[in-house]
Amino acid sequence: MRGKNTAIIGLVLSIAAIIVLAGGPLLTPGQGDRGAGSSGDRTAVPPSSTCGAVSAVQFHNEWRAVWEEHVWWTREVIIGILDNANWTDTSVNRLIKVTNDTREMLRPYYGDQADTFYTELVGHFTIAAQIVTGVREGTNVTSLVQDWFANAANLTRVMNAMNPQFWPAGEVNAMWNEHLNLTIQEATAQAQGDYALSVPTFDLIELQGRMMGDLFSNGIMMQFPDQFRGMSCVEALNAS
Repeated sequence: MRGKNTAIIGLVLSIAAIIVLAGGPLLTPGQGDRGAGSSGDRTAVPPSSTCGAVSAVQFHNEWRAVWEEHVWWTREVIIGILDNANWTDTSVNRLIKVTNDTREMLRPYYGDQADTFYTELVGHFTIAAQIVTGVREGTNVTSLVQDWFANAANLTRVMNAMNPQFWPAGEVNAMWNEHLNLTIQEATAQAQGDYALSVPTFDLIELQGRMMGDLFSNGIMMQFPDQFRGMSCVEALNAS
């Protein structure tokens, strides 16, 4: 127990340092609202001159949905690892499906670059699991946290290479860092049994996850405007 508490304290201290890297404070519980997630396959309709343009609203909603799944199944895995639950592997497998779905949503627009992104996204989930396992076992996770943010920088570079104009490195990296910071805050609260903080923090993660989904969908639609119809209808959705 003493080792676990030491790991948690170390993780809390890491958060303070990482907030500086992210360029600003975290959202605080009470801000934002929950999004509406959904399940199922998340494969984007490929651009085609013969089939017509893709609905911008549908594309927008698909990206929000896959990010809802991203954050929801991440939470399930965090809880499963901390509780050493026998269902954790099932949740991990469902999270792996999220990585596959994300790759296939990118592939119609970026081809093999989607595989490079997939590799880094697998790393994103793998390191997260290692961090939470370390907290459960009472080991020092500082180096793993550093690796996690290095992986976020790699994800940023891949996205910027795919879409330099609409996925600028500074904005993208700040979004990934905020996602990581909030997830660390959530995992720390959960590990400490502070469910009164863990739950509203997850509400913020859902809100920020929708923003991540919008970052992806908006960037793709602005890069390939001829492939989408009804883009003006998405503006109001982005604000929701």
